[in-house]
Amino acid sequence: MRRVLLPAAGYALAALAAACGGHTSSSTSSANASGAPPVAPASVSCTSFASPSATAATRRSLFVTLASSAWSYQYCGGRDCTSLTLDAGGTYSLEVPPGYSGTGTTGARVDSGHWNFAAIDDNSGVVCLDGAVAGATHLGGQENLPSVLHFTFTSTTKEYLQIGPYTFSRTPGTTPSVSPTDNLPNVAVSPGFAALVGANWKKTNAFDVAITPESVVFDQSGGFAATYGGGACPRRGFVSFDRDTLLPQDASRSACPSGYGPGFQAAMVPGFFDDLVVLGQGTYRRSDAASGKPNAFVFDPYGHSVRVYGTYDGALKAGAATTIALTLENTDATLTRTLNSFSATLQPATVSQFGQAQTNGKVTPLATVDLGGVTLAPGEKKFASITVTPPAAGDTFAFAMRLSFTDEVKKYDGAHTFLTAINP
Repeated sequence: MRRVLLPAAGYALAALAAACGGHTSSSTSSANASGAPPVAPASVSCTSFASPSATAATRRSLFVTLASSAWSYQYCGGRDCTSLTLDAGGTYSLEVPPGYSGTGTTGARVDSGHWNFAAIDDNSGVVCLDGAVAGATHLGGQENLPSVLHFTFTSTTKEYLQIGPYTFSRTPGTTPSVSPTDNLPNVAVSPGFAALVGANWKKTNAFDVAITPESVVFDQSGGFAATYGGGACPRRGFVSFDRDTLLPQDASRSACPSGYGPGFQAAMVPGFFDDLVVLGQGTYRRSDAASGKPNAFVFDPYGHSVRVYGTYDGALKAGAATTIALTLENTDATLTRTLNSFSATLQPATVSQFGQAQTNGKVTPLATVDLGGVTLAPGEKKFASITVTPPAAGDTFAFAMRLSFTDEVKKYDGAHTFLTAINP
């Protein structure tokens, strides 16, 4: 049986909640329970993301190149093409045709507002779009969010531009004269980008080591260095923050050893909760705030149903009891949920040379907790705990946790599986 991974499209979020044993419920939730990033400090502007080595001459050269042409994707089979205009006066227009990836509607998307940028070197930097008018990244998503998009000119003549998820070339006949002195306005920056950059993020558990980095360092311009396997699989690249979605681009020159996944490159919607940030499958804290904190994990079996936060101390060991504190939060906006039970199982697994997992062998039940049929209104939480005692040690097990609950629509039996070692 192939392991089921929580997809990026599920917009997985995580939190460290003040969980304790027992069965109580509460309607109190933290100020950032939605997972939205914190508001960027007033001192942070787009130019804050410039590389320390970038000079005024570097900025002037990049500004002239960015603003002296309209940019479009020329190879779209005769249809309307994606296009970008960065006006020298500080306004922008991004037009995306129907059906293009990254559009939250079936219709065309036209974003507009004001822009600025920060230089990294002679060929690259980040463009900040304030998102005054910006479509959502998915159906039902939030509109009018700012973006910070990494850009690189991919030819010596700077005829081709890679910016965020878009690839452009100069649009013929659009080469207005541009003064090298820019007076671009201060613009709202992506709070998610501002929250991530300039920090070292350390993973909060030992799960999924083949597919999630144990640490990710972001420099002030969005360049990243991700480490897997104690340094066995280092990855480097840069990120863009397109509205609510983090877009890593792995620029590593070498492949990872056998047994590791595709690297830090899948699109993801990060979640921000107090001192935690969730990046895809992994949950992280700033390294300077990680000392003495418990391990933490999260899953939501159906994306926006009942979010499970777990915290525990130490490593999972054979023959040793580990108590996991649970916070179960109803994340639906309208439905009341009735919680029935929470259980955990363990099954031997193997990891392929590409980091994919397959389970094999006997499924061992570890524990089941009766949640007593408690009902949770939207936003309410229940605190509980489960104690697991793995029977044997090994390098790779599928550690599955399952939550049974119901609402007025149907009965749910949702689970999530992490890969983990069990220590002797």
